[in-house]
Amino acid sequence: MSVSDLLKNTVSISDFNHGKSSKIFSRVMDGATVVVMKNNAPAAVIVDVKEYQRLMEAAEDLYLLELAQERLAKHGPEDYRPWDELMDEFGITQEELDAMPEVELE
Repeated sequence: MSVSDLLKNTVSISDFNHGKSSKIFSRVMDGATVVVMKNNAPAAVIVDVKEYQRLMEAAEDLYLLELAQERLAKHGPEDYRPWDELMDEFGITQEELDAMPEVELE
């Protein structure tokens, strides 16, 4: 987003009190990110739901990547075992894993 786009999509919080909320939300629904200003300082950002979900997924992916990097830094290669070895140890086949229903963790 360019500075020009950011300035075009900056609104005062008082706009919501002056009947402009419908126009603001229409812009958000059209894909704009709107920065709400209060006392000449950014107070909130409004994005559409899909963009919010994308951002939350990206944040979760980043968290998991950082966690994996921390764990890799703590342990040496001798602490890790190949996937196939673990599958054999627990008597699990790839076909069994593929047949399991998807589980969503929250």
